[in-house]
Amino acid sequence: MKKHITSALCCICLMLSGYSQTLHFNWGDNIGKTKAVVYPTGSHVLPNGDLLLLLYVYPETGQPNDSININPKGTPHHVKNSSTVARYSSNGTLVWAFSFPHSASNNMVLNGVKAAPDGSFWLCGTFSGSMDANPDTGVYTLTSKGYTDIFIGRYDGNGKLIKAFSIGSANTDVSESAMQTECDEQGNLYLFGNT
Repeated sequence: MKKHITSALCCICLMLSGYSQTLHFNWGDNIGKTKAVVYPTGSHVLPNGDLLLLLYVYPETGQPNDSININPKGTPHHVKNSSTVARYSSNGTLVWAFSFPHSASNNMVLNGVKAAPDGSFWLCGTFSGSMDANPDTGVYTLTSKGYTDIFIGRYDGNGKLIKAFSIGSANTDVSESAMQTECDEQGNLYLFGNT
């Protein structure tokens, strides 16, 4: 007899602050829904205290239309089957979000985000096939040269595309985690990965 186990993975966001021996709980929420799975893949705290959070959202097998609400404090904002960037204010309210949809020919994973001094931010990740790097109404298509390529994009503080490009060869190219991306005072990005 075959058993099917349904599980839910929630992304838990906690904002803690404190100095020396005192720690204060500022806010916390969970993001998730049964039958849809969400993994946090990166984050970066902006100078004003806002949080940029990267999420990898996919449905359980057989549930392609299942979604998650990434705005537990206000009007629901549902995302499904995508890599999503969400900006939360310092009190945990969703400011904006945009997604890069997954498809049979494109498995896009965001795994790095760093803010620049001018308020813009860099995203990096991997993708296969082709992807639209412009989350707005325009289209900016990137096509991988091999199985997976590295995606790098720069966006303004409101999530609008400034520029995007890919790096890759005929092989599998993988950018490493957000711990290996840095941004200097001039807004230049340093990225470490494999080719």
